[in-house]
Amino acid sequence: MGNDKINASQLMKLLIFVMVGGTIFAESNLYVGSDIWLVYLIGTFAGCLMFGIYYRLSLLHGFSTFPQIFERCLGFWGSKVLCFLYIIFLTMRTKGVGDTMTEMASDLLMVGAPMRLIMFVLLVAVVYIVIKGLRSMATASEIMFIVFLLCLVPFFSNSFFTGAFSISNLLPVFVESQAAFWQKVLETTMFPYTDTFLLFLYFHNVQWKQREMIPHRVVLGIVISTLLLTGIAITNVAVLGKTVVSSIKYPFYNTMMLAGIRGVLERLDPLAVIIIIICQVFKGSLYYHAIVSLTHTLIPWISRHAINIAIAILFFTLGPGGLTHSPLSTFMNTYLIPIFQVGIPMAVWGISEFQRYTHRKKSNRSPDTPLEST
Repeated sequence: MGNDKINASQLMKLLIFVMVGGTIFAESNLYVGSDIWLVYLIGTFAGCLMFGIYYRLSLLHGFSTFPQIFERCLGFWGSKVLCFLYIIFLTMRTKGVGDTMTEMASDLLMVGAPMRLIMFVLLVAVVYIVIKGLRSMATASEIMFIVFLLCLVPFFSNSFFTGAFSISNLLPVFVESQAAFWQKVLETTMFPYTDTFLLFLYFHNVQWKQREMIPHRVVLGIVISTLLLTGIAITNVAVLGKTVVSSIKYPFYNTMMLAGIRGVLERLDPLAVIIIIICQVFKGSLYYHAIVSLTHTLIPWISRHAINIAIAILFFTLGPGGLTHSPLSTFMNTYLIPIFQVGIPMAVWGISEFQRYTHRKKSNRSPDTPLEST
């Protein structure tokens, strides 16, 4: 679609929103050790490795769409089945983002408001964003990225320069067992670093002349995300302490609030809400857009707008809650994310490499010839 072309820099900003948003909101209270910087450092290498596989897979197929790659590797019906399974998986991920956003808005922003009303408002916003198209979303990300960074400045400055930041809260270092440390690394690699998979679905939307810049921009986005996540996690622990961070629901929000009380700017907590909303809305919109696109691939005779509205009705019917704190959420994090964001892409990559090898032997073509040219 003409209105779905973006550039590599916009892809990078969307990646940062995806990686930072859910982590500082939903997961930061899981990683409170003083070795958090090392956990994120190792996660960065793992994330870059997974991105390398996603990019190589896309490159092998000439930046074709996700369903087209599946069809070349698995055949027509195999690709349809896998696309359907991915629609279910992405729906669950979108539902998780929506549930956390609705819960946060109910707790901090629209206290006392009915959850379904909050969900309706969020759905209207996401549906409108998806109707406007990926390019409009990417253009908006350039503006909101500046707002996002400006909102983070007082978080760090107030924490560091007003006495709220306490080094003693970060000590001692490396007190956990190796098993616990590597479990943290595994969890962090799965979330948020394999979330680069979501951007893999949009590599074909990057402008042709910009595609060679994808590796540089994505790796830069992963590094920036790591620096931000590490800085936020360390600041949370330094300001609140490990015990408090691990026992409260919104450590980032509470750190903002405490830093504001001690600093020149007394009300920083609204900035925390703005940051979370920006990141989560972009992340949710990307997941939602991916669902619409894959569904349209399966049933192309139905318009994208009709699919968009139908999916919104489905989410509203399902209602808020029901996933975030349920056993299904644990099942998704433990099994589905590794399978759908790591296992299947790696298997398809292996099949693609084998196809390229056999194709090269038969035709004596260049090793870099895309498989789509067969």
